[in-house]
Formats: sequence, C-alpha cells, structure tokens
Amino acid sequence: MRRWMDPRQPQTLQTATILAYLNGAMSLIGIVLGGRNLISIAFVVTAIGALMMANELRIGYYIAVVSSAILLLLGLASYWVYQGGIYGLISLVIYGALLALLLHRHSREFLRIWLR
Repeated sequence: MRRWMDPRQPQTLQTATILAYLNGAMSLIGIVLGGRNLISIAFVVTAIGALMMANELRIGYYIAVVSSAILLLLGLASYWVYQGGIYGLISLVIYGALLALLLHRHSREFLRIWLR
C-alpha cells in the first residue's frame, strides 16, 4: 500500500476514509485494552477497506460498505437491547453517516469510473 489518502477522490469518499480511520484507531485501542467484540472487529475491517480505497482498489469500497452496514445493524441492535442513551444515539449517527458517505452518488460515480 502506497498512500493513506487519495486527494483525487470526491469529498464524500475522503470524509468516509478519515472517519473509517478514526473509528479503526479507536477500536484498535479498545482491542489492545482488552475489549474484543464484534463491533471492534468491524471497525478495523472498515479501516482496512478505507486503506484499500485510498490505493484505488475497488474491493476496498465493497469491504467498507459491507462492514459499515454491519456496524449500523449491530449498533441498532445494541441500542434497542440495552436502551442506549445519548452515547448510543451519537454512535448510531456516526455509523449512519459513514454508510451514507460511502453510498453517496459522488462516491459511487468515482467508484464506477476510477477504481480498478
């Protein structure tokens, strides 16, 4: 892998890449401190997908979309089961924003034209 960010990507993909990296970094810290759960693993997989997207690999986009959708579903289930408060709601908004950025029309057009 040669780069962490691709400045030629549309703003939606650049923002999704940064958000995926931040979530992945926080998740890695949580894993190192002993918190191993499915959401942490999904965050790391999302960050790996973002790295692949930055290096113009189409499969990275699909990995990021699938893992972001899993994050959103797990977050919704967790919020519903544990009756999450404001922190759970903020997490849901972040998961939804990441998925929305990845599925945005500009992101999909860039994928169709430029990623191999």
